[in-house]
Amino acid sequence: MTTSTLDTYLDAWLKHHDRKPSTCEEMIAGSADDLVYEDVPSAMVFRGHDGVRAICGNSPGWVDEMRLTVVGKQFNGSRWTVEWEASGIDSTAKRPFRFRGASLGTVDDEGKVNSHRDYWDSKTLMGQVATPESLPDEVELRLTRQQANMVLELVTRAAENGAAGVDELDDLSKLLAALSYGEHLQG
Repeated sequence: MTTSTLDTYLDAWLKHHDRKPSTCEEMIAGSADDLVYEDVPSAMVFRGHDGVRAICGNSPGWVDEMRLTVVGKQFNGSRWTVEWEASGIDSTAKRPFRFRGASLGTVDDEGKVNSHRDYWDSKTLMGQVATPESLPDEVELRLTRQQANMVLELVTRAAENGAAGVDELDDLSKLLAALSYGEHLQG
C-alpha cells in the first residue's frame, strides 16, 4: 500500500479543529465514501463524507486553540495507527490543557481511509478543563444503559457510605462532567 493518500488524510485530520474548508476537503479526498469515524470516549460516530464535514465543524466551543502533534505512527498493510498529543487553551478558564490519545483505522483497496477510531484520555482532559464555570448552565444528558447503571451504582455507594462516600461522589462528578462534555460536543 502506498501511504500518500493516508498521509494526506492524516495531515488534514491533525488540523481539523481549524474549521477551514480546505482542511475538510483534504480529509474528504483521503476518505472512502463509506468511512466510519468513531470518537470512542464521546460515543460519537460519523459516516461518509457528510460525517467528515461534521467532524471538521465539530471543534469544541470551549477551545480557543487546539493542536494535535504526532508522537508516532505505524502502517501495516491496510491498518494504520497514530499516537498523538493534543494541547490548547480552554476558552472559559483560559487555562492550558494537554492530553494523549491514539487513533487507528483501516484503508480500502484504493488507499482511502474507511475506518477511523479515536481513543483519548478524557479523565486527564476533564481534570484540566471541567470546572463548574466551564460547563453550560444546563445540559440534557442522554445516557446509555451502561452509563445510567454507572451513575446509579456511584449514587447508591455514596448514599450507603454517608460522609465516607466522598470518593464515589467525586467519581460521579467526573463521570457527569465527562458525559456533559460529550453532549456539549454534540449539541
